[in-house]
Amino acid sequence: MSPRQTVFLIAGIFSIIGIAVSVIIIAIGGGFSGASSSITDPPTDADLWRIGQKVNDGTELNYSLTILSPVSSLIDAEVSINFSEGTSDDWITNFHLINDTIAEDTTILLSKQQLIPKNSVEEEFKQYFRLIENSILSI
Repeated sequence: MSPRQTVFLIAGIFSIIGIAVSVIIIAIGGGFSGASSSITDPPTDADLWRIGQKVNDGTELNYSLTILSPVSSLIDAEVSINFSEGTSDDWITNFHLINDTIAEDTTILLSKQQLIPKNSVEEEFKQYFRLIENSILSI
């Protein structure tokens, strides 16, 4: 075998090993940030929330959001909304919002009837809350 053929053979072997390792990492859900499902643990119907479905204590909504508006914009933002039992009429709602430029966490008391804030929203989160409110809470 010539030196040139040996180099091609070794390069081919390392290429196959590299591709195989990458496929295995992706298949087990690694290599990506966030709590995503993998091939071995796909989402089920119980993991999906549908429009009109009742919100329960412990309901957590996770979704990606891109909204462009003249006032404020969110590009490739990951939004997490967690509903916890408050009073009989209110949800204690934790909002987590993150993208390349911002990371915001806040808790807002929402009415169970209409999912609108019971108190004023913190000023620094208000611009983002309006975008979230118009995207999912209005459904």
